[in-house]
This record gives sequence, structure tokens and C-alpha cells, in this order.
Amino acid sequence: MKSPFKIALPQEQDNQRSRHPYLYSAFQGASLSRIHQWLSDFRVALPFIAWGALAGVAVAFILLLVAQPTTRASLLIAPAEKIDDSSASLIGKDKNLALLNLFAQRAGVGTYSQFQYFQSLYKSPEVAAILLKNPQIKTMIALDRRFRFLPGTAIQTPAQMAYYIDKHVTLRPQNLSLVHSMEYWHPDPAFAVYFLSQIHHIADHIIREKAQSRATQRSAYLRYKLDEVKNPDHRKVLAQLLEEQERALMLSAIDQPFSAQTIQKSSAFYKPEWPNKSVWIVLFFLLGAGAGYLFYNLRHLYRDG
Repeated sequence: MKSPFKIALPQEQDNQRSRHPYLYSAFQGASLSRIHQWLSDFRVALPFIAWGALAGVAVAFILLLVAQPTTRASLLIAPAEKIDDSSASLIGKDKNLALLNLFAQRAGVGTYSQFQYFQSLYKSPEVAAILLKNPQIKTMIALDRRFRFLPGTAIQTPAQMAYYIDKHVTLRPQNLSLVHSMEYWHPDPAFAVYFLSQIHHIADHIIREKAQSRATQRSAYLRYKLDEVKNPDHRKVLAQLLEEQERALMLSAIDQPFSAQTIQKSSAFYKPEWPNKSVWIVLFFLLGAGAGYLFYNLRHLYRDG
């Protein structure tokens, strides 16, 4: 069966040209005419393109002069080792799981991830309010701007500080792992490093204090129930729960990261990464050249019209 599609071989193409010489001559002549016309227009438009490109480069240099160089600081963190997972250890100590879980829930024991809590807390007004107590932070944030002629960022309330952190401090996972990178850009690299360290320290400290407060409340509740309950099995479970809460309270007082541990200390890049001079010059060169060619075409259409 013959294929409905037929590929013309070079010999067949020559035969077709010999059969229709005028058609091929007209086609080639039209193509060459269009190319010649485009080259002619390009030669005429070349001065406009050149002046547009020079104007674009000039604009790029002006913007680079008024741009505020900004450096990126980063901090690598990961979930800290759990020291308050009392429910998991209790399950392995007692076989009466139903009763144990009941009292654990009443006492407030859970498996809440402290690192997930850190991810939502670091940009909260609670952290922002503590940062605002440091006048140096307010002064340095006022210097954060993209261009020198723009006003700085004025921070007066915890809500404004929380909004600033949410917009300028990012926390992203690294290669689908538990390690996260916290990044912040600022004209002063030393302040950028200090700001990230303060955010991490304050958020982790707040989570530690809340965990200690919960453990204290649980211990008080368990002591109260221990005085009420007379059943020996129930008293045994309550005693174990109380022991674990006191252990968690003691471990939470250790001077180490509680929710997010530092994998790599806060550090800044060795030079400003914004603005990228080479990218800006090339970009404005192309934009200027395109604007010059567009101006030539509009001028040509206006004259013809």
C-alpha cells in the first residue's frame, strides 16, 4: 500500500523546478526582495538603535549610582531534638494504654511539632514586640531601601514589624530535607546577620517559655489529681505522668535550642548581590535598542501616514 505522504527527493525537486520555472523564480525573487528590504530598513534604523542602546546604558549607570547595594544573610536551621515527648515514653512503660492516654490528654500531653510552631511564630507580633524594644533594630531597619533617594522603612508598632519580617525574612526548605534556610537582605551585612540571630533566639525562647509554663501547669494538675485518686493503678499512671512532666521541665531549662537548632550560624555573603551590575547594563542596553527601533518604526509610520 502506498503511503499518502510523499517526500520530494532532490531530483524530483529539480524536475518540479523545470516544470514550473516562473513560479520558483517569482518565489525566490520575493524572498530576496523581503530580505533586502529588511536589511535596508535596518541600516536606516541603525542610528536610532545605537542611540537607544546608549541611552539605555546611561539610564542603567544612573540607576546603579542611586541604587542601595544590599547583601544577603542566611541562617540554616533544623528541628531541634525533642526533649518534651513524654507521651511516647509513657506508652512503652505501661500496658494500660487506654487509661494512660486518657490521663495524658487531660494533662495536656501532645505530639505538637515545636519546629512547625517556630515557622509560624518567628514572624508574629509576639516576636516583633520584643524586637522593637531594641532601638538599634529600629534605626537599622530605617536604612533598608532599594534606592538612596527613597525614604527608609519606619517601624513603630509590633504589627508593622511583623509585616516587615513577613515580607523581608524568608524561610525555605533545602532540597526537600528538614534543613531550612532563613534569609534576609540589608545594606549592612553585619546587621543582617544580627537580625536573623535575634529572630531565631527570641522565637526559640518564647517557645521554650511556653513549654515550661505548660509543664508547670500539668505538674500542678497531676499533683492535684494524685491527691484525689485512690485507685492504686490510677495513682501509678498519675505518678508516671508527673515524673515525665518534671523531667520535661528540667530538660527544657538546659541552655540549648528548644525548637530550631542551628546547622550553620548566621553569615552574610562577601559582597552585595543587589544590584547585579552586569545584568542591569545588558538589560537596559537591550531595552534601549528595542526602544530605538520602535521609535524608528513609529516615526516611519507617521511620515507615511
